[in-house]
Amino acid sequence: MKKLLLFFVFLIFLIHANVTQAKTYRIGMDATFPPFEYKENGKTVGFDIDLIKEIEKNTNYQIQLVEMGLDALIPAVKTNNIDMIISGISITSERSKSVLFSDPYFKTGLQLLVLKENDTIKNIDDLNGKKLGVELGSTAEVYARKLKGVKVKTFSNMSEMNLDLVNKGIDASLNDTFIHEYYLAHGGDKYAKIVGDTVEKADVGIAFNKKNIELKKEVDIILNKLKKDGTYEKIYTKWFGKNNTKPAERGSIFNFIKSISPLLLSGTLLTIQISGISFLIGLLIGCSMGIIRLCPSRILRIFATFYIDFLRGTPLLVQIFMIYFALPQLLDRHVDAYFAAITACSLNIGAYIAEVIRSGIQSIDKGQMEASFSLGLSWFKTMRFVILPQTFKRIVPQLGNELIALLKDSSLVSVIGFEELTRQAQIIISQTYASLEVWMAVSIIYLMMTIIISQSVKYIEKRWAKSCQ
Repeated sequence: MKKLLLFFVFLIFLIHANVTQAKTYRIGMDATFPPFEYKENGKTVGFDIDLIKEIEKNTNYQIQLVEMGLDALIPAVKTNNIDMIISGISITSERSKSVLFSDPYFKTGLQLLVLKENDTIKNIDDLNGKKLGVELGSTAEVYARKLKGVKVKTFSNMSEMNLDLVNKGIDASLNDTFIHEYYLAHGGDKYAKIVGDTVEKADVGIAFNKKNIELKKEVDIILNKLKKDGTYEKIYTKWFGKNNTKPAERGSIFNFIKSISPLLLSGTLLTIQISGISFLIGLLIGCSMGIIRLCPSRILRIFATFYIDFLRGTPLLVQIFMIYFALPQLLDRHVDAYFAAITACSLNIGAYIAEVIRSGIQSIDKGQMEASFSLGLSWFKTMRFVILPQTFKRIVPQLGNELIALLKDSSLVSVIGFEELTRQAQIIISQTYASLEVWMAVSIIYLMMTIIISQSVKYIEKRWAKSCQ
C-alpha cells in the first residue's frame, strides 16, 4: 500500500513540475474569435496575435499563449492562472469590478445577424418573442439578458452560433459588428446579412488581475508607443483593411480532411495522454479506496465512502473548475492547468473504479477469506495474495468501460485551455464552418479509439481465461 501511495505522489509531483521559464507571462485568449485570434495551418494567428508579438518585442519577458473559452478567461485571470487577457474583450463597468483594464486599443459595437430571406427582423425592437443567439460570457449576452420578451440562447463560440442561425435554430444572432463582417466576407454572405443600428458601443482592452497594476502600466506604455510609431496602424490595416482578402476554397473533401489532419492528430494524442495518465492514477486511487471501503477500520471506511460519494455525486466539469479556479483562491497561488486536468480526471475516475473494485471483491466467495484467516494470513495479505488476483480477472470488462467513459469525458478539460480532440474540432469549425465533415471525422477517431480499447479488453480476458484452465 505504501509503495502505491508513494508512486501516486511521485506522478503528481512530475505533473505539477513547472516547466515555464522565468519572466514568462501567460496570456489567455479564445482561439475561435477571428479575426482577433484563430487557428490557421495549425498556428494561432490574428490581430491580437500580431499585437502580442509587438508587445513581446518591447519587453524583456516571454509570452505563453493559453487558449480557453471566453467564459473561462476572466475567472482564470482573477485566480492568477493567467496574467492577462488579450482576446478582443470589451471594457464594461461590470467587468471592471472584477479585473483591471489597460488603455483601449480597439472600438467595437453590437449588431444583429439574420438570414438573408428574413424580412421581419430589422432592428432590436423586432426581437420580441424571437430566439436570439449570443456567445456565453460576452457583452452581447449581458445586453440580450436585459431585453424583454426575447428568448436568449447561449453558445460556446461564434461558429456554433452562426451554424445554428443557418439551421434556423435561432432567429438572429448578436455579436460585434466586425465579427459579423468577417463571417460574411468569408462565405457567410450566402446565408446571412447584418441588420439594424449598432448598439452597446464599447472600447476593447487588455484585462489584468487587479493586483497587477505595474504590469498594466508597462503594457499601457507599450500600446501608446505602438500607436505613435505607426506599428498599430499597420497591424490594424492588415486585419481590418479593404485588402483583407478571402481565404482559398478548401477544395475536395479528401484535400480538406488532409489539411485538418495535423490538428486532429495533435488533439487525439493529447486526449490519449490525458486519458491514459488519469486512468493509471485513478486505478491506484480506486484500488486503494475500494479496499479501504471494506477494511475493518470504521474511520477509514467512512473516509472512503465520503470520497466515493462526493466524487460520483458531482459533475466532472465542476471538479475541474474547483481545482483550477477555486483552489488558487484558497492557496493564493497559480495552479498549473495540466496538473488540474490530470488531478480532476484521476480523482473522478478513481471513485468509479473504487466501486468496481469493491463489487469485484464482494463477488469472491467469503469462504476464501475465512480459509486464508485459518491459515494465519492477515487481512492485508489475504487481500493481496488471494482476493485481488481473482477480483481483477473478473472486473476487466468494467475497467474497460470506465476507460472508454474517461476517454470521452476528457473533452471537458478544454474549458481550461486544453486543445484535445473535441476542442480542435471546434477551432477548425470556427474557421471553415464545415461542421458535418469535421464532426464525422472526430466521431470516426473516437470510434477507432473505443474499438481498440474494447478489443484489447477482450484479448486480456481470453489470455487470463486460458491461464486459469
